[in-house]
Amino acid sequence: MTRQEAAQIASAAVRQYFHVDVDTIDRDITLEDPAKLVETATGEPIFRGVPVQR
Repeated sequence: MTRQEAAQIASAAVRQYFHVDVDTIDRDITLEDPAKLVETATGEPIFRGVPVQR
């Protein structure tokens, strides 16, 4: 998935659920593997932004 595809999916989800438009051009978009976003000390997931599922 490209950054642009992720931005479009996230933007559509925010628009659908929160009725707010998101400017995807002026945003920092990162793609990360959720399995790697776990706190080593506690085993708890680390939340960074809005998760997007395909």
